[in-house]
Amino acid sequence: MTMIYKDKISRRSFLAFASAAPLMSAAIKAKRVPVGLELYSVRDQLKQDLPGTLREVARMGYECVEFFAPYFD
Repeated sequence: MTMIYKDKISRRSFLAFASAAPLMSAAIKAKRVPVGLELYSVRDQLKQDLPGTLREVARMGYECVEFFAPYFD
């Protein structure tokens, strides 16, 4: 007995969906990657106000930073 479908799915579409299904479940379970900033890109502002620049970077939404070595004095 055969069934008649209103919209037929091609073999190519079926195989594409079937091969992508495991990847979709893995993507849902993936951890979120935090967004960071290299402080070298704001080095001129760091020279003038280190704590204020860090507060401003955090306010912009950056969750982590990579410090620029000369500012550890």
